[in-house]
Amino acid sequence: MIDKNLILETDYGQLEDFEGNARAACIDTRILKPGEIFFALKGENSDGHNYISAAFEKGASLCTVNKDWYETNRERFMGKPFWIVDDPLKALQKLAASYRKRFDIPVIAITGTSGKTTTRKMITETLKSAYKVHSTMGNYNNHIGMPLSLLNLNTTHQISVMEIGTNHFGEIKFLCDILKPTHGLITNIGYGHMEFFKSKEGVAKEKGDLFKSLPSDGIAFVNLNDPFISKMETKAKRITYSLNSKKADFSAKIVKFDENALPLMKINNKFELKLKMPGKFSAINALAAFAVCSSFKVNTEYIKNTLESFSGEKQRFKIFSVGNIKIIDDTYNANLDSTISAIETLNMMKSNGKKVMVFGDMLELGEFSKKAHEIVGEKVVKSGINRLFCWGKNTIHTFRRALELGFGNSHHFDDKSELAKKLKKELSDGDIVLVKGSRGSKMEQVIEEIKG
Repeated sequence: MIDKNLILETDYGQLEDFEGNARAACIDTRILKPGEIFFALKGENSDGHNYISAAFEKGASLCTVNKDWYETNRERFMGKPFWIVDDPLKALQKLAASYRKRFDIPVIAITGTSGKTTTRKMITETLKSAYKVHSTMGNYNNHIGMPLSLLNLNTTHQISVMEIGTNHFGEIKFLCDILKPTHGLITNIGYGHMEFFKSKEGVAKEKGDLFKSLPSDGIAFVNLNDPFISKMETKAKRITYSLNSKKADFSAKIVKFDENALPLMKINNKFELKLKMPGKFSAINALAAFAVCSSFKVNTEYIKNTLESFSGEKQRFKIFSVGNIKIIDDTYNANLDSTISAIETLNMMKSNGKKVMVFGDMLELGEFSKKAHEIVGEKVVKSGINRLFCWGKNTIHTFRRALELGFGNSHHFDDKSELAKKLKKELSDGDIVLVKGSRGSKMEQVIEEIKG
């Protein structure tokens, strides 16, 4: 529970008429539960201060507000509990940092360019056999979401598995200063958020702050397949994992892929795993989860059973059928590395018909954007893909590069509905369609039109 003393420990702002306790925190009155603290954050399109009445009506135990707003509105809410501060977001972060100090449990922090959420979910589900596990809520992994998730921790939890994301320098360190992780895992270093990080070296520098934040009695889970991660500094003990390296503490090899690109893998020449998620990237994520859960002494048979039954997350290479056509929904996000992995995985899949890629813009790539989208065009031409449908101002470079290399079955559209209409006309039984793009491109809209 969050009490008055905990808030006072933050040494930030002032409390008015709050003597009770609160449970968790919320920034959206539509999902606010009785007893929670409402933080009135100001965003691009909405100001939480406009919903103070709604928060109290839904049972908020306390509202955290800007002091200027409070001075103007105090008479309307006389006697109501308020935490009055310069910045409600800063108050949320300070409260989460103070709250974390009340818990002496392992906290596993996970970051990386791609695979964060899948790896976190794999680890969380597997640890549940032996522990009461706290984990990130949904995709709450940034400077707002992570503190909100942390404030859902309670005294019944024995371990926490938290995802942390970044798109600017300094964010990983900032989040780790709040979270104080005891264990850390970095999935990979790729071409993500290049608009801000400029290079893979920049990404590695930012992500590496997770390992630097770990205490000397903590553990860093190190992916030896990644040349940046394998060289990162840390005071913590290193537990290593790798595909095809006997030097790792947890070494695996992929025995084979089936016709749907589902890997059969063998770990430490002993444990076989047949995954329900396709691709090499799924095998690496599963190996990471195996290493983490083994270090926490989870029964190996349970690790195996859980990982083998894990079928993945929504919009992350999820496969379903529309009639006799397979659709791969990989629309949650996209960067160059994940897009190349998706192409390679599609290439491994057996098909009685055509292989089609529907590609939307990859975002936040800055000066690297044109080159990255051209590389995708080159990968498509070299793969077994038969048709390419592009949408967006950046994928024009993918389309043009594919044409330059003689790939005549390449199309570009400014309108998603027109793309979907053309695509539906060309699809036939046995085809496989990969739909990929960054979150902001909303390529799931094409899938909905195909299904319709």
